Amino acid sequence: MTNETRLQRLMGFERNLAHLVEEYTREFQGVVRSLLSSDEQQVYDIAMPLYSQASGRWYDPWGIPDSISDFLTILEKEGQSEHERLKALTVLLFHDCGYPRRDESKDYRTRELRELHMRVGAAKFGQTALGFQKFSRADISEIFDAIIRHDDKFFADKPGNGSLAGPQNAADLLSAFIDGDNIFIPSFISAYKDYVSRSARPMSDDAECRDLCGSEFLQMRQVYFFASEEESRSYGLKLHPSSAIAQKHRKCLLPIRFKATKQVLAAHMYARIEEHDQGLFNAAYEGDWVSFSSFAEDYLNGSIAAAKKGESYDWSRYKNKIQIK
Repeated sequence: MTNETRLQRLMGFERNLAHLVEEYTREFQGVVRSLLSSDEQQVYDIAMPLYSQASGRWYDPWGIPDSISDFLTILEKEGQSEHERLKALTVLLFHDCGYPRRDESKDYRTRELRELHMRVGAAKFGQTALGFQKFSRADISEIFDAIIRHDDKFFADKPGNGSLAGPQNAADLLSAFIDGDNIFIPSFISAYKDYVSRSARPMSDDAECRDLCGSEFLQMRQVYFFASEEESRSYGLKLHPSSAIAQKHRKCLLPIRFKATKQVLAAHMYARIEEHDQGLFNAAYEGDWVSFSSFAEDYLNGSIAAAKKGESYDWSRYKNKIQIK
């Protein structure tokens, strides 16, 4: 298969994944909404329509609720108060609503778009904030500040740019939210979307197209969340990044505040590693939607069933395997 043929297959794979996710999104959104308090539902009902399946970020209408199901688990395990939970969920619900339309997922990685969407998202929250009576002026200011800074974690190479080198440099609300933002990265939809839209594509002048096999991609992702092989082993992960991959991507290690977040991230990684062993990433690499589609349908149905029980699908299946030594 030529690189051009495989590129076209990868682009078709993402389109098929987007269409399939759209079929399940409305039901999934309704199930996740039912997990929220009345005050949280008020925010949810205002924020969720700001995410459009028709935009280049087709994954947001699924991804925001998907992150919520994990974030609720984390906030409960960490003993966050009802009001802190409401504020953190509000940041999560509004944080990416400021993106403009782009044709391809890989087009959203530029620094300029990251900067723009934080400003626009904060403005959209500000336009509706007066309607949320549970929030004081101080709360609104704190939430606004978290939204307008939430992707500074990607700007750490620019000292003085408000960079966020770690959670210790962020306000409590922002550092809590960052955990909620990070947990979507290794989730099912996000992982395969990132893989076929960027990392699996044949190398080109675009630095995001790396022609990585599934194992290399997962090693790279694991280095984002676990600081060392010893730490990844402590969470039961059997994938051990090569020294070359660890050295190359260690600078991408993301700030994580809560121990429970590490556990949820490990559950997602555990699921993706098992899928790799089953050949799912090989199918994605080849753009083989026929081999992948039935598994994806099962996953989306499983996510809805798990959400009805208040959990994400990965956490419900793998939480008992994540044992901290």
